[in-house]
Amino acid sequence: MIYSQTIVPFVGTDMITFDMTYDQVRSVLKESKIGFNVELRPNKGCTPEVPWKIIRTNQSVSVFFANDRMFKINYGPSSGGLLNNGVKIGMDIEDALKTDSTLQYNDMEEYYESSHGYWLFTDPGSDTVSDITVFIKAVLDDEFFFSYNW
Repeated sequence: MIYSQTIVPFVGTDMITFDMTYDQVRSVLKESKIGFNVELRPNKGCTPEVPWKIIRTNQSVSVFFANDRMFKINYGPSSGGLLNNGVKIGMDIEDALKTDSTLQYNDMEEYYESSHGYWLFTDPGSDTVSDITVFIKAVLDDEFFFSYNW
């Protein structure tokens, strides 16, 4: 199961890692009998115009691809996501801030970002961690990331 695995920033989990292709992730999910659907985000008007494929599992995990390369995984509210430092879905954001002193709130994007390679989104009603997003290092440099030469 995706949920019972520890999430490692810049790596993924035992089941899904950032070096996997779109077809490999689909195969792993099918073999594990995890339901999913695929969304295509065409990114029309962007330069370069590189479409994204997003695999959304029925376990609240979304895996993002561009040019058949995985670049981001989001663990949603019902995923039971747990980072290797102990930060997890449902945790009070104050406890997460105590666990990782590098977490800083990004007003523009409305999430907490860690220099250790992840973002935390909170449920505004309860100030608990609702989503955990991990990604490849290229995501940290917009110009490089959007060149799609990673």
